[in-house]
Amino acid sequence: MNYLIKPFSIICALIILTSCEEDEVVEKCQFTDPTYQFTTEQEQKRISFEYFEGQIIKYRSDNNEVLNFEVTEVDNCARGYYEVRGPGFFLGPKKPSHTFDSQIIRLSIIEHDTMEYSYRNKIHYYTTISSSTFRQAINFPLWNKNINSFALSGSQNPANMFFSEGSFTEIGNFRIGQHSFNEVVKFESGSVDINNQTFHLGNLLLSVNVLYYDQDFGIIRFDEVDGTIWEVEYPE
Repeated sequence: MNYLIKPFSIICALIILTSCEEDEVVEKCQFTDPTYQFTTEQEQKRISFEYFEGQIIKYRSDNNEVLNFEVTEVDNCARGYYEVRGPGFFLGPKKPSHTFDSQIIRLSIIEHDTMEYSYRNKIHYYTTISSSTFRQAINFPLWNKNINSFALSGSQNPANMFFSEGSFTEIGNFRIGQHSFNEVVKFESGSVDINNQTFHLGNLLLSVNVLYYDQDFGIIRFDEVDGTIWEVEYPE
């Protein structure tokens, strides 16, 4: 009977591990008539600028340096939320517990490239209504405040800025060059430190402590702790 102990132990371990899996948000845009849908007011909070994959958005500093943000994903669709319970390794989820409206846009900072792929080293814009809770969030990899949080379940959805009460200041109209932005908010980290996280593998310092975000476009400006200002070159 001893020869059965090892295989049985392995199976039990797998059951325990799979029963503790994190709930999963399926990224594929394959759902219609979502359970939770944006209201008209929430729809207006989506980014309206027409990003497309492969597009390059340039940001120029007051020192005349340039950073290139490459759009890697643009999704405006319903997503599925699966609750993983029990021995999911063997059975797997059959259908989502619910589906929900979402907009997720992801960009990479080309100059921040790293040999090791990491979602935290990328920019993410989120507008979602999972489980009836409306949420807007951003992940900005150069932010100098360490906030290891998530906009949705799964490691592919990190976020370090949330549009919650008291977390930002409403600016309203803001002009950069020849372009006016009409719904701008300002985030401030409250720190003048440069974050040197041990898991940080990119090429740039985590030294941004002020960020300006326009509701229709996304990030339009960010400031470093040394006073360097970066502004978007709006694609006309």
